[in-house]
Amino acid sequence: MEKIIFFALAVPILGFVFYLGGSAIMKGFKAKVDNRPVKSEEKDESETQVSQTNSNDLSNEISKLNEALSKALSRLVELESKKEASAGCVECVDADLRKKLAQWNPKLGQRL
Repeated sequence: MEKIIFFALAVPILGFVFYLGGSAIMKGFKAKVDNRPVKSEEKDESETQVSQTNSNDLSNEISKLNEALSKALSRLVELESKKEASAGCVECVDADLRKKLAQWNPKLGQRL
């Protein structure tokens, strides 16, 4: 009879202790999540937005530079053909084109 009374009291007490321990652990996790700095979340979001903006700006810049390079090279080809036709005209290459090509690629600007 004593054993039955002991287990009848011990099991609910043990259950209550596990309940208190579980609730304390859950409160600790909740407090940890609540106390995280908000700046890191905002920083992550802003970095994502900045990186997307930078990638868009970068792709626009690359496409603009590619268009400028293709125009300059086509113009250079035209001037080279005129240069060969005039046989010895060194000044046929436009000075602005030389400057732009020298900024883009110094070796190419020196060869002209």
